[in-house]
Amino acid sequence: MEIKPQSISKKERFARIMSLISVMGFAAGLAVTFTSATLARSAGNAAVRANFGSMDTAQFLLVIENSARAYVAAGVVLALIGGIGLLISAVMLYKSIEN
Repeated sequence: MEIKPQSISKKERFARIMSLISVMGFAAGLAVTFTSATLARSAGNAAVRANFGSMDTAQFLLVIENSARAYVAAGVVLALIGGIGLLISAVMLYKSIEN
């Protein structure tokens, strides 16, 4: 009895590749979201260095808060796009297996 390898359709291959890309996008979005405080602190330190080592505390905190918000927003958007892409590719895979 000879075992023949199963051929994967182009649609199923595309869905698998999209699933992988979506998982990586989702993970990257979560990573950016959860490390936003560290990234914002780095942006604040860079602003202090850009001002020759001296900066008003209120301005420093403003830079950190705005940077943190921007990183959280970018991370959430990336995670949402990755999650929606994962759902769509999962439905595509399910439909290709169903047939």
